[in-house]
Amino acid sequence: MDNPKEHFVYLDMLRGVAAIAVVLLHWFSGFGYTIFGSGGLAVDLFFMLSGFVIAHSYGDRLRDGLSKQKYFITRIIRLYPMIILGAILGVVRVIGAGVLKGDPTDSASLISQFVKNLLLVPSSGIDMAEMFPLNGPIWSLHFEMLAYLAFCTFLFRMKSRWIVAALPFAAIAVLDWASVEFGSGLQSSFLYGGIEAYLQGLGRVTLGFCLGVLAYRWRHRVPAAMRYHPIVGIAFLIAVFAVPGRFMVAPAILLIITAAFPVVVLGGSRVAVSGRFETLAKALGDLSYPLYAIHVPLLWIISGMCKFTGIAVAGVEAYNAIFVVPSVIIASHLIFRYLDVPTRSLLTKSRGVRQLPVRITR
Repeated sequence: MDNPKEHFVYLDMLRGVAAIAVVLLHWFSGFGYTIFGSGGLAVDLFFMLSGFVIAHSYGDRLRDGLSKQKYFITRIIRLYPMIILGAILGVVRVIGAGVLKGDPTDSASLISQFVKNLLLVPSSGIDMAEMFPLNGPIWSLHFEMLAYLAFCTFLFRMKSRWIVAALPFAAIAVLDWASVEFGSGLQSSFLYGGIEAYLQGLGRVTLGFCLGVLAYRWRHRVPAAMRYHPIVGIAFLIAVFAVPGRFMVAPAILLIITAAFPVVVLGGSRVAVSGRFETLAKALGDLSYPLYAIHVPLLWIISGMCKFTGIAVAGVEAYNAIFVVPSVIIASHLIFRYLDVPTRSLLTKSRGVRQLPVRITR
């Protein structure tokens, strides 16, 4: 039986690096810059890491009789404090933007969006960012919840060969997404009109999560030679995420997700870190989920404050990243330490759920 107390600290670090890449993508793209234009691939890495750690933490326990209800409660406790906070910050952002523009906010629409965010109910299937207007990145948590449900329903006992057989179907949806989002960009999806983004999201979570489950199951087959220096994995991810989207093509995106990322995860699961590097890895792992879940409203709340006060580094608003991004990172760390952890601890105790001591649990 696998040891659920085993930590994959280096994978925590990679998750933190990926979260920061997403922050940079959303900040600079908001001003029309293409730096970190491939940062959206971080979400596919998140899905893969989730599949890996869920298989590690719950595969054997579900097979040994852990109830689906208790399993799902642990996942809700893990995700929901930041989902709620992200929705609240999203409301603050929308109201603040309305005040700055002198444009009154539609209260009924705002309440509707807030409730949908809390329930993880998408508003649209045409564009992923539009699924949750108050806090765009929440779209991935919607699909992650579906992956959690699939895992406890059938995936945990599903033979690896059948999981592999399903991957080509998911890859088709991923190719469609990549064809629209990268390179010159197709004008339209070849998937069903009206819900194409939803189908693309399903494909991305299916491919990434299932590859993560397979990576965990096959990790012992990986030769020691696949282990790499810690800096190598970080440098590779930064290099991939930093590429402007127009320089990527759909086949390359699919290759990165299906070949490069699994190698990074499998090799990274064998990377041992210690000392200050381990401390940094744990800190980045702790930071990653709160940062990802709330960074969009935080970025634009702070940006709005800068605009209101006339602050612009060298006269360029985008250059405010030099202090806005660190501010968001610091705020996310404080929120993790003083809000997220105490809230989850309280909920865990009140529900009588045993919290597994595994750090990498996005």
